[in-house]
Amino acid sequence: MQLDPNTVSALAAVAAVVVSVFAIIAESRRSRSAHQVSLILDFSYRFHAEQLAKRRKIASSFLLQDRELAPTDSTWGQVSDVLDFFQVLGTFAKSGYVNTELLYKFFYFWLSPYWKACEGHIKLTQKSSPMTWGDAKWLYERLYTYDQKNNAGSLSNPTAEQLNAFFQWESVNLAA
Repeated sequence: MQLDPNTVSALAAVAAVVVSVFAIIAESRRSRSAHQVSLILDFSYRFHAEQLAKRRKIASSFLLQDRELAPTDSTWGQVSDVLDFFQVLGTFAKSGYVNTELLYKFFYFWLSPYWKACEGHIKLTQKSSPMTWGDAKWLYERLYTYDQKNNAGSLSNPTAEQLNAFFQWESVNLAA
């Protein structure tokens, strides 16, 4: 049996296209993964950088001493910058730019206690402005579920004593 040169050329062209498509898909996945890691590292840098560290110190000191204040108290504004940071994380995750499993591993240690301590204030704020911290809530709910499923919920339901210890630790270990 003799192969027609045109058939051989056509099969080679089809094979080249198939290999190219697989290479493009593989490169796209690699690029997307690298971009997600880059975003996570950038978020981590920002979270631990001096500017937000100072705001976290203010928020954690407030939550250590005054988290039992009524959610309507104006001093709750001291936690807004931290909640706003989690809102940005949630927006990126909800949009599909960042994997929630990576966010769990990098940020849930902080998100869970801040969210739990601020929950009354968040709910009150969302009554009049449902979009405020809506993406942070979306993220919290997904990470809460992830924690329940993969970590026996060990970070999800901190007690008052655990919250005190966490906010004491934050207050002491963050830049002045």
